[in-house]
Amino acid sequence: MSEPRTEHLTAEQRAALEAELAELEGPRRKAAVQAIKTAREFGDLSENFEYHAAKNEQGLLEARIRTLRDRLNHAVTVEHQTDEHVGVGSIVGIADEHGDELEVEIDWPRRHLLMRTHTALHALSGVVFRDFGAKVTGGNMEPGVARMDFELDGISVEFGQDVERRLNEELTRGYPTEILYLARQEAMKDPDLIRTKVNLIPEWVEEIRVIDIVGLDRQADGGTHVASTLEVGTVRVVKTESKGKANKRMRIELVDR
Repeated sequence: MSEPRTEHLTAEQRAALEAELAELEGPRRKAAVQAIKTAREFGDLSENFEYHAAKNEQGLLEARIRTLRDRLNHAVTVEHQTDEHVGVGSIVGIADEHGDELEVEIDWPRRHLLMRTHTALHALSGVVFRDFGAKVTGGNMEPGVARMDFELDGISVEFGQDVERRLNEELTRGYPTEILYLARQEAMKDPDLIRTKVNLIPEWVEEIRVIDIVGLDRQADGGTHVASTLEVGTVRVVKTESKGKANKRMRIELVDR
């Protein structure tokens, strides 16, 4: 069981979450119940698309409510006393090479969740490549949820459950994450460094950034990651599906998010 995570929020961020929760638990929940009631009146539930769609929407709504309640229950409100310290909630001005300026807010909880999700995907890729020899054909992620496509001939619910078990066993081993920079010529000597079916690194890139989850996965990557697989927490494979010949998809979510 993973330990409860503390999330640092500004007063404004907490207020925004509380406002969203109030909206979901009030008008939105009432609307979801009414939508199900209305759909029931259309008749046979086994072939009632509106009913099943409404039930699915209610499930997503309740899942979001649980997530918000959990975040607020484990949140600590923070404030910055001076403009000299940059941290959660700070507004930072940045400028690009053309002098165009932009103001951004430091949202560490979201960034850290993305880092954990990204590392989970790399660990998933490492497990599937090591145990089944399958390369990645595609992928996408949002904070706490993601999908990854593999060059597999077949996939099933049981396969997803097996991969989930293997993945979580590896995550609890606490593999450290290291960042390496290799000259392109040196990197290309390792055929497993490019884990995708198609090499997406432009020819003009001379130095390749490598994420090494030491002992589990090592591949070229430009994103952010957590320092250890222990930070990822428990991962659930929520869906498996076929997207065509030799292109099978697994959808995952972080349990503690």
